[in-house]
Amino acid sequence: GDDFRRIDWNAYARLERFFIKLFVEEEDLTVHFLIDASRSMNWPEGAGEQNKLQYAVRAVGALGYVALTGLDRVTVRAVNANGQNSPNGVRGTSHLPAVRGKKQAITLFSFLQSLTGSDRGNGQNSSGRGIAHQLGAYAANATLVGPLILCSDLMDDGWMEGINSLAGRGF
Repeated sequence: GDDFRRIDWNAYARLERFFIKLFVEEEDLTVHFLIDASRSMNWPEGAGEQNKLQYAVRAVGALGYVALTGLDRVTVRAVNANGQNSPNGVRGTSHLPAVRGKKQAITLFSFLQSLTGSDRGNGQNSSGRGIAHQLGAYAANATLVGPLILCSDLMDDGWMEGINSLAGRGF
């Protein structure tokens, strides 16, 4: 009952048995990285001290590079950021739109280097809303669903609600 076009005729000629060709459709994955840039992630703020935000940025850089070399799309968003995301204090963007290809690694790395922590209270962004609200908003507004990596210390009340909204959307 199989379609004759899917029979592997070369294998039949060699082995005198029928084999059906099965195809796996390749998918374009979009790997989502969410970095918690709250004050709790940027602690301690001493000069030369490594903090959780710097480790999160390095992990996202490494994993993002792996995804880019695998020709997957990569998008990064800093949650709980107050807009002060450029090193010279100018308001910058806290979102890197989806990029693809190994050549976009420089774009990814320069975006990650421009991220700084929030100077607001723990778990709160500039509008006073915590990470749970921002994760829910990200789940509602994201167009391409795919694997998502959240780099956070989860020091916010209600974080599980945000995780559930992401999982409910298929991330």
